[in-house]
Amino acid sequence: MQPTRAAVAEWISQYLVNELQLPREAIAFDKPFTDYGLDSLEQAVMVGVMEDAFAIEVDVKDAFDTPTIDGVLGALVKAGVVQDA
Repeated sequence: MQPTRAAVAEWISQYLVNELQLPREAIAFDKPFTDYGLDSLEQAVMVGVMEDAFAIEVDVKDAFDTPTIDGVLGALVKAGVVQDA
């Protein structure tokens, strides 16, 4: 069963909070990952951890072409690996 958009959004948010020591209220779905201090290598690591957490395959390009939580979620829904629910 595919993960839902909401579940992946929550996971990404929590990942940023934990890994970057950010307050939860600092997370905005339309804010570029670089604004949080997440560089391209760290984005690739995040994608790999997300793949393991949800047992999905993610095109790393999606994380770089759409470098926001909303952008990545949209790309994952479009790719058919995440349910739009």
